[in-house]
Amino acid sequence: MEIDPGDIDQLASSQARFSSESSNDTWKQLLEFQSRMAMEIRSDDTCDELKTRTMEEEGAEGVESGHPSGSFNSPSSTAQTPIFPPQQPLVRLWQPNKGNVSLDELIRTLQESQLETLSFQFKREGNYPWETYRNHRLQVLNVVSRCKSLKELGVWSTLDGEEMDVLCKNLVSHPALETLNLLAVHDKGVEMLSCMLQNNHNINDLIVHSVEGDKDVEMLCQMLQNNHSIKTFTLGQSIDAIGVASLALMLGVNSTLENLSLSLRLVEDVDTLKVLLQPFTCDDGNQLLNKSIKQLYFLNTRMGREGAKVVAQMLRTNDSITHLRIHNDQRLEPLDVCTILQSLEKNETLHTLDLSECEGVRGDDVLAKVMDLLRINPWLKEIDFTGTPLERDGHVAQVNAKLASNAGDYMAVVKAMPRTQAKFARVFLCGDAYAGKRFYLFVMT
Repeated sequence: MEIDPGDIDQLASSQARFSSESSNDTWKQLLEFQSRMAMEIRSDDTCDELKTRTMEEEGAEGVESGHPSGSFNSPSSTAQTPIFPPQQPLVRLWQPNKGNVSLDELIRTLQESQLETLSFQFKREGNYPWETYRNHRLQVLNVVSRCKSLKELGVWSTLDGEEMDVLCKNLVSHPALETLNLLAVHDKGVEMLSCMLQNNHNINDLIVHSVEGDKDVEMLCQMLQNNHSIKTFTLGQSIDAIGVASLALMLGVNSTLENLSLSLRLVEDVDTLKVLLQPFTCDDGNQLLNKSIKQLYFLNTRMGREGAKVVAQMLRTNDSITHLRIHNDQRLEPLDVCTILQSLEKNETLHTLDLSECEGVRGDDVLAKVMDLLRINPWLKEIDFTGTPLERDGHVAQVNAKLASNAGDYMAVVKAMPRTQAKFARVFLCGDAYAGKRFYLFVMT
């Protein structure tokens, strides 16, 4: 695919994130690297602050260069600010435009260090030759993916097929990588990513913020049907009915995934939401198709009243999901929130309910419904109303106090149970077909 250099507004620079376990020698190398190249290192930045500042700086560069702010390095890219930004503090490295010398220095530092966590982003400014810039991107991807100490890798730039080919050839046999976080994958890159993940059995956390269409989503889902190592899957872009059907089919087969995060900004059709939640819902006495997912997160769903009823039906029949997050749904009204809360009255599995940033969490009716629910349901351990009108009105403290009281009451009941001497025992053996001679002995009195 031929890409016009004029459509690329990202300068060859890097953002690196290091885990708290990074060695002092690594820090020393980076500080020396900073002094030689006049870089700016900020280790106290939070991700939100970094994201905000990066957006402002990229916007300014875009105005100066005549490009719209927020564009990435592919003309067909529709990727925006990542839906699921990293949650750990970042160490930010800015590489000045010094050509091959600075690139070699950067590569040498990456080769010599024992980094466990690295996130970086390519950027290009005015007169940087396109072919040179392109070759430098491939070199950096090649070196980074060969760092055998890496446990978490994030690439915050759009990657095309050739770049994904370089990345995946090295990652297919990577011995330590556990988390792969990609901003956007285009131009047959998803095909290469899927092939790599079929043969890599170490990666257990896959985050993809943007792909080109439902065919790419379908390809990822087909990979996940046969993958037995990935436990967390995050897809940060909107998909339509075809993509949702692919996800539902995968969820009916996959028994390894435990955490699923989706940004479904276009899911306003209740039938589409029903298809997605079908693996988690018991209808007409049928068993759940999926019992492995424990954490289910929805962002920007805009499900509305009918969607809330679908979620409520799922919560009434599901006995496997422990964490449910519906974040920033602007179509939920107080009545819809009450419908969801009422469905939890007999749910003994869900421990955490997150309705943060949902404007429908407001009013006396919602507060009363929450308090009534907590009097009936002692299994809820956490309710998150961050960024909602209920929080702004100062009622969250009352909810948290009731949650704490429930936890105390439960422990008091357990401690108050009388102790008696066992008069009989029931013994049985169980084990795993792959456990050899190992077995477990249970004694029930």
